Amino acid sequence: TMLRGLRAAVAGPDPVAAFRAAAGGASGSLFAQVLAALLAHQDGTPLPEALARAAARIGAVGQAGPGDRTMLD
Repeated sequence: TMLRGLRAAVAGPDPVAAFRAAAGGASGSLFAQVLAALLAHQDGTPLPEALARAAARIGAVGQAGPGDRTMLD
């Protein structure tokens, strides 16, 4: 699923949307936030800031926080 998402991301005009659609499911939506963070870093956002933003979005989408034994941990 992840490989399918990454292949779609490099082929499409909107990598995050293409990844999300191709990867599918909850994990596709959540890992799309990580991809968005990496692309933001590539565009100049400091990596810690970009990853913190991704973690916040993942927490909001998944209604989870640190300690909930999710991918955020």
